[in-house]
Amino acid sequence: TNAASSGESVVKVTTLDQIMYPLILKREGMFKPTAATPIEVKNAIASSSTTSYKLVPSAAAVTDAKDTGTTLKEGDIPLFSIARLAFAGSGGQPQVPLFLERADGVTSYTRLGKSDEAVVRTTSLLDVLDSMERGTRPAVGQLEFYGNAEDVLKADEMSSSQ
Repeated sequence: TNAASSGESVVKVTTLDQIMYPLILKREGMFKPTAATPIEVKNAIASSSTTSYKLVPSAAAVTDAKDTGTTLKEGDIPLFSIARLAFAGSGGQPQVPLFLERADGVTSYTRLGKSDEAVVRTTSLLDVLDSMERGTRPAVGQLEFYGNAEDVLKADEMSSSQ
């Protein structure tokens, strides 16, 4: 966000649900701010009718998506999944990771000691959200979004200092 009085940019950590529906897709009623919602997000939601927001994928993610033949809509984010890759979630339920970066998915697969080549599947954030909303995505509760490893560490560092 831009601090109006000083003209400086302020970077805060937030979650995808806090910005995707109210700010990017501009869908009323899909997200209700809570006490944990950063004030900057609340202010942005209040002024969202006059402001446009978008998520921007990395250049590497866009290139990797194009290499798999995935066509992205304007403002969409590619997501990468790896066949036969799942993590243990709460209660022992498997979590299927959707990576923002292809390289992170391949690295995770390799770290599990897999010797065969990772089979990468590509989809997009808007496609996943659409299928979740329509109820056409099986095991939707098992999907987990994974950001770039470096970005996650930086967000963790930032959120502990907020």
